[in-house]
Amino acid sequence: MSLEINNRHNSNMNNIAQNTGNNTTMPAFRIKNKVEQKIDEVVQHIDEEKEKPHNKTAITVGASVIGLSILVALVNPKVSSKLIEKLKILGNKYKTKLQKSKGDVRASKFYKFLANSIEKLNKFVSYTNNVNSVKDTYYKQFCTEEKSFYGVKNKTIRKCLQSLDKGIRFVLKKPHELISKWGERLARHTVKNKYKNSAAMLDRFEIQLKKYYSQLSAEDKVKFDELMSNIKTGREYFSVQNLENRLSHQGDLMQNLNTDIRRQWVNYKKGFTNKYVKTSEHFNKNLSFWAQDIMAKKRGAVNTEGKGAVDTLFSYKGGTGGNYNAVLEIIKPHMSADEFKSVQKLAQKTEKGLRKANKSECMDYFDKRRDLTLGSAPTDILTATVGITTGAIALASADDRDKRISRTLTGILPAVAGIGTNIAMTSMLFSGTKGMLIGAATGGALSLLGSGLDKARLRAKEIYKREQENKNA
Repeated sequence: MSLEINNRHNSNMNNIAQNTGNNTTMPAFRIKNKVEQKIDEVVQHIDEEKEKPHNKTAITVGASVIGLSILVALVNPKVSSKLIEKLKILGNKYKTKLQKSKGDVRASKFYKFLANSIEKLNKFVSYTNNVNSVKDTYYKQFCTEEKSFYGVKNKTIRKCLQSLDKGIRFVLKKPHELISKWGERLARHTVKNKYKNSAAMLDRFEIQLKKYYSQLSAEDKVKFDELMSNIKTGREYFSVQNLENRLSHQGDLMQNLNTDIRRQWVNYKKGFTNKYVKTSEHFNKNLSFWAQDIMAKKRGAVNTEGKGAVDTLFSYKGGTGGNYNAVLEIIKPHMSADEFKSVQKLAQKTEKGLRKANKSECMDYFDKRRDLTLGSAPTDILTATVGITTGAIALASADDRDKRISRTLTGILPAVAGIGTNIAMTSMLFSGTKGMLIGAATGGALSLLGSGLDKARLRAKEIYKREQENKNA
């Protein structure tokens, strides 16, 4: 047995010598150096492998934030509402091309396929919106509205249900209202900030216009003053107080929206029991976005009023009628070609800023307020919370305390921050895609920061451990 072990040892030593490119007469210290070099390479490789998960965590968190954001977006009618409008435009575009390509069989088939596909996608998105709107409004009713349960004939059971309902509202009503209020305030703040920036641009633009006042004739000065007086009156429409009143009025327009949606849902369900109407036919006829349809006329009126207020100041795309444009025409003869070009460019930039602010009020805020009225904000946060909690359970199932802390720093907290950022961006009237990307970037960046903190924590712990071992020795 001893002879066999010695033979194996000699064989291993011969293999090492052969692998180093020398014969068995190689000096021992060279063999020792080669072996140590190989061991160092293996240790370095192991260390690199340990580092890899930290580097990948930021990408994983970013991807998780995007995944959870998509989940939230699916229950957010605002995102889909914009998508519906874009799909309608795209669908009409292909329908027009289909009409023009009737002589070309291949082109006709292609455009027909695209038009039909977009129409089906549009219907699917609209149906998803309706389901989510109904879910939001019934969840809001569950959390905030008192239920009588008069349909329950047994008095004892009815009283129990009423007591249970009271308890549920005691727990959920205030959080539901606070979340919705927070979402509305954030959206309102976004609109006010855009108008604030626009007002500053208008002030700078007027300073440029007034530079040429002294060069005008007496008659032109009268016209200039009259126009600037009209501009002052027109700008009052966009004052902070008037803006606050208009935004509050939008909320008043939506007082009956939840009732209307619930009524629509009840009628929709009844349609499936009508034996004279085919189920597929009834389903296909009710695929428009109900909340958007109900508020369409009021939204259109708000948008028309806002656009008209902007048009009194600036003519749309170089047309006639805007007071600022009229002022430009008066001072134009007193400007060089380069000066006029510069001021005209500033006018276009200022107009663009004002129209963007007005759009955020009349369209983006209106849509957000509609969704908040239905109760979208609490359900968005609830959906995100469920997703994050599921991920947290998986991350927290580590073997020891150190691993749990590491996963929290590099995974859980960045994911929560990323989702929170995405929801905040949506409340600030950013598009769903922009909010999602900013949320993912935030989560990824915080994951890298958390990874750095985790490494520093583990390094400090190791140093402390060594110091204690040296003291004990």
